[in-house]
Amino acid sequence: MKKNIIFDFDGTLVDSSSAINKLYAYFAKKYNISSINPKTLESIKALPLIEKMKKLGVPVQNLNSMSEEAKNVYSSYISEIRLKEGMSDILKALKERHADMFILSSNAADNIKKFLNLNNISFFKAVYSAEDILKKDIEISQLLKNYSIKKENATYVGDEVQDINACARIGIRIISVSWGNDSAEALKEYNPDYLCNTTEDLFKYLLSD
Repeated sequence: MKKNIIFDFDGTLVDSSSAINKLYAYFAKKYNISSINPKTLESIKALPLIEKMKKLGVPVQNLNSMSEEAKNVYSSYISEIRLKEGMSDILKALKERHADMFILSSNAADNIKKFLNLNNISFFKAVYSAEDILKKDIEISQLLKNYSIKKENATYVGDEVQDINACARIGIRIISVSWGNDSAEALKEYNPDYLCNTTEDLFKYLLSD
C-alpha cells in the first residue's frame, strides 16, 4: 500500500467544476476575453496548460498574477464544491491503514482548509499551496523535507500535465486522474506512472502493494 500520498485539490479530490466555470466567466468579463467560453474550453481540454493559455489569448507571463486573483475570487464559491464521488471511501480506507495524506495545490491553502472545515474532513496531515502554478516541484520537495519522507516512498495524485512534469523533475511517483482539468489523451502523452479513469481504479492502485 502507498503510505505517503500527496493529493492535488481541484479536479482530483474535489469536483469544483461549478466554481471553475464561474472563475472563467469572471475573467472573460473582467478582461474582455471572448475566447473564454464553454465550447472553447472543452475543445482545448487535451492541451497542456501553457498551450491552453495561448489558445485563449492569455499572456503566459500573466498566469501567476491571474492565478493569485483567482484564489481570492474562488473563496466565495467554496460552498458549491463537493468531494469527488468515491473519494471519501478512498480517504477512509487509507486512514484506517495509517497512510499519511497531504494536500498540495496551486489553490490557496486557506480556501482548501475552509472547504475541509465546512465538510468536517480531517484526514490530512497538512495542506500546502504552490506559489508558482508551474513549479509545484518546489513545494513538493519542501513537504518531503519537512516530514522526512524519502522520494521513493511518496506518491502524488493529480489531474494535470504540469503535475506529471513537476514530479518528473524531482523523481517521485505520479498518479494521474482523468476526471479533472486535463484529458486522458493529454495525460497519457506525458507518461504518468499510472493513469486512473475512475475512483475505483485509484482505490485499487493506492491500496495495492
